[in-house]
Amino acid sequence: AKEESTFISGIFSALIIALIMLIMGWGIIREGTGWERLLIYVGALRLCMTGLQKTFASLTTVNRFYPQLQRYFLFVKSVQPAESKKRCLPEMYNLQVEEENESLLQGSAASIEIKAGSRLTLVTPLKVDRYNLAGMVGSLLGNEGECMTDVLHSMCFATAQHSCPDCSIRELLHLPESATLDALPLPVELLDRVKSTLPNNLGKPVKPGVWEKMDPDLRLVLSILSAVNSHYQWLFLEDSDLQSLDTEIVVKPLMDHALEGKIVVIAFNKTIDRVGAYGEDTVAVVHEGTTIGLGDTEWFASVQAQVAALMALKIKKQQQGEGDDGDELDDEDM
Repeated sequence: AKEESTFISGIFSALIIALIMLIMGWGIIREGTGWERLLIYVGALRLCMTGLQKTFASLTTVNRFYPQLQRYFLFVKSVQPAESKKRCLPEMYNLQVEEENESLLQGSAASIEIKAGSRLTLVTPLKVDRYNLAGMVGSLLGNEGECMTDVLHSMCFATAQHSCPDCSIRELLHLPESATLDALPLPVELLDRVKSTLPNNLGKPVKPGVWEKMDPDLRLVLSILSAVNSHYQWLFLEDSDLQSLDTEIVVKPLMDHALEGKIVVIAFNKTIDRVGAYGEDTVAVVHEGTTIGLGDTEWFASVQAQVAALMALKIKKQQQGEGDDGDELDDEDM
């Protein structure tokens, strides 16, 4: 980035010197005097541009941190207590592409509406964690407006890195007093594993030692169940996590259970070969913080090679330390 800044300031300096030479040189040629003044101007300009190069390089470096600062602002905004729950949460959301973006994907819809019950694929360079969650929604809905603040308080995500809950099993899974673990929408084999791992008394919490030794896929299932049964409107999942579970037997039934009142978003940030594996009805592609493509899975199949190329370029930039989203912040809290 600094090399690019030096290159641009060098071009700017060359243009200014050429302009001075053209204007003053023409007068000097006609009058035959003033060469010393021209040399003074050129020398002063050179000294000035040396200082400006350092300034431009500093501004370029600071500007690279803007996307991270924006996500941090959204994260802080999302954890601040809301004045009232669901103050203006709409029943339907209108997703729009940035039509002026030079990376706009061919055949993309200009806009698509989603609502509770929608299942959305989000192709994004960001991983699903509490730091990036607000940025993901912001790239879909925009970051402005009072309603966006309320949406930030109606998001949750499930992860295999879910930290040990400091509440009872009943509270974690949002089960009514009369319910038992048999009420969970899980296949028999997986339900038996849950019952053999968790305390029989649902009013007790899971001991940290038991939670840490628990299989990651089982922690992920409990995290999904906690999110599915919560009051949140948006549920974010990550394809790379879900691959450890059986898609047809475990994942899809859990999603069907969640679709009664939630918008389920599956993020693809590593590979995109499995887009559509979870029965998604809408695909949104995000690049450089903006939505550049919207459509169904058939449309995505037609632009998959182009999206893969964009992702590869992004990964290459991150490896070179030039990517905007290179800060991979790990998270162990839901």
